Amino acid sequence: MLIKSSKKGELSLETVIIAIIALIVLITVILIFSKQISNAASSLFGVADQTNSTISNLNIAESIKK
Repeated sequence: MLIKSSKKGELSLETVIIAIIALIVLITVILIFSKQISNAASSLFGVADQTNSTISNLNIAESIKK
């Protein structure tokens, strides 16, 4: 059920609510895709995950000491 505005150019409450929900969805989608793009770019350019590479370097160093 649509709420009609009483004056020309006046926004209804329903329009404002839909606009706010659309803005939240748009921001969420942008954040999700920007995270995926940054992950893809880091794998393309060979930027390794620092946590995993540090752990593997420590394991190699310990095995060399033995």
